[in-house]
Amino acid sequence: MKDFQAALKQLYDETLSKDFSCLDELFHPEYRSSTEEGEDSAEAFIAGTLALLEQFEILESEVLFTLGDASYVGIVHRFKVKARNADESPIDTVRADFYRIQDNKFIEHWGVPAG
Repeated sequence: MKDFQAALKQLYDETLSKDFSCLDELFHPEYRSSTEEGEDSAEAFIAGTLALLEQFEILESEVLFTLGDASYVGIVHRFKVKARNADESPIDTVRADFYRIQDNKFIEHWGVPAG
């Protein structure tokens, strides 16, 4: 069985660096997000991530913890971000993301801003 907690860390480490090569291995062909409107494929995940990275500069990223079993895996992570093209101070935010696993791949996502 795949170590999905490690796979989730890999997903965020790579995609926040604009490296999406892991998606074929990690995302089910029927992947969809239940919280991100319009995110119904790996391609939509890429577009959403690129839009986020265009809007915000990620100054720091830290995985606080992961958890999971054979059907679900989650990650709680902290980010320090700064809006691009703005003179605002950086903000700290915490986010939790959870994924349902099917056929040894991530098939469904739920994201929750935690603070």
